[in-house]
Amino acid sequence: MTTQLDPRLLESLACPHCKSRLVLSSDQLQCQGCGRVFPIERGVPLLIESHTDDHFDYLQHYQKDAEIFDYFQERPSGTAHEERRLAEYILDELGGSDSILDVGCGSAWVAKHFQGSGRFVCSLDATLINTAKAIERYPKNYAAVVAVAFHLPFSDRAFGSIIASEIIEHVVDPAAFVAELFRVLKPGGSLVITTPTKNSFDIHFAFTAIRTLRSTRTFTRSMRR
Repeated sequence: MTTQLDPRLLESLACPHCKSRLVLSSDQLQCQGCGRVFPIERGVPLLIESHTDDHFDYLQHYQKDAEIFDYFQERPSGTAHEERRLAEYILDELGGSDSILDVGCGSAWVAKHFQGSGRFVCSLDATLINTAKAIERYPKNYAAVVAVAFHLPFSDRAFGSIIASEIIEHVVDPAAFVAELFRVLKPGGSLVITTPTKNSFDIHFAFTAIRTLRSTRTFTRSMRR
């Protein structure tokens, strides 16, 4: 039986290794360029390459984090209030694109917010735990993938809006992270990055790099919880 994936997701997918087109075959995706095969589990493509490099050190940490911490559980009132304020800020800056990539989706609140709106949301996370839960809870106009932000499994200029909230302070190379986000952002699209960290040279460098890129409307703010 062939796994069903949203056609909009299939149209945007690309091999994380060579960026060639991925083709759906039964319960897996195969690259038409290098021939790599990627499984699909619980409706979620697993698009992390099997080899490792310096950028993959954090994967084991976030796998354990997702196993221990339930991102979908109800938050204490104080935490919920701060998360709601942050979400409101992001939504205000997002723009009106009909395609949204949510990098590091956590509880998939972006997918929840846009359910039934007609806007397509794709969540990306480093583990299957959060993405599979999100697919089960928010099936409309929604897709999810397991991947890493340094090797986004999408073609160039695939999304009109990208959210990367409270992620940049965790990555080993913020400038490379931002560059990869811009690769999959459509010209004139919106990139929303938030971070609670203000005093990092690497993050400052990444934000400086953003300002050198043209034909893109960007929103970059430091948010203190």
